[in-house]
Amino acid sequence: MLALQYFDDTFDTNKSEFKMQQSVTLKARVDELQTTEEAVFELTESLGTLFEQEDVYFNVPHGNLKLRIMKPNRCGQLIYNSLSKKADHKLSESQITEVEDVYSMRATLGAALGERGVIQKKRRVFMAEGLRIYLDEVDEIGHFIEVAISLPNDSDSSSAVASRVAEVRARLKISDPSIVPAAYLDLLMNGLSFDDSASSCTSTSPDDSDA
Repeated sequence: MLALQYFDDTFDTNKSEFKMQQSVTLKARVDELQTTEEAVFELTESLGTLFEQEDVYFNVPHGNLKLRIMKPNRCGQLIYNSLSKKADHKLSESQITEVEDVYSMRATLGAALGERGVIQKKRRVFMAEGLRIYLDEVDEIGHFIEVAISLPNDSDSSSAVASRVAEVRARLKISDPSIVPAAYLDLLMNGLSFDDSASSCTSTSPDDSDA
């Protein structure tokens, strides 16, 4: 399953609209960690950068609102993410705001909205030629890999990006049954149902979301 993901870069006060960066993303379970690590190392020629993150999700009527705490610092990010389907792909619109004091922000948002749940994870980030790969160790639910490839503004490049995704997926040996269409919090809250006979999985959450 592929998803087009939009990350906010700048805000144009004259046009009163956000300029979004588009990415094609893919997330999957990791069953053989060492094999996956070796494939990622070979593809990116990097050992990656390790981060310890705590994602605090808040109650919102649509999409996901989460506060990402970058341990051991007090800084982090406030991330809103919403998915909608178009044609045969999913469009994800994300607004990211840098936060200097995540603990004060957590208290304020918790009082106003209430916390939906918390995800603790260790994330290794790898970069290579417009490609981002995340290897995540998520408390209580296991290991996952996420691939994100930037989509240029040129609409003619979409086929090239699709080919690049297929190439990366093949090199990382990501199979259809391993693909995860739901956010980590959905998995943790047992909101994901697996159909072994059909080798597929679907989220019972009203808004499938990237982690």
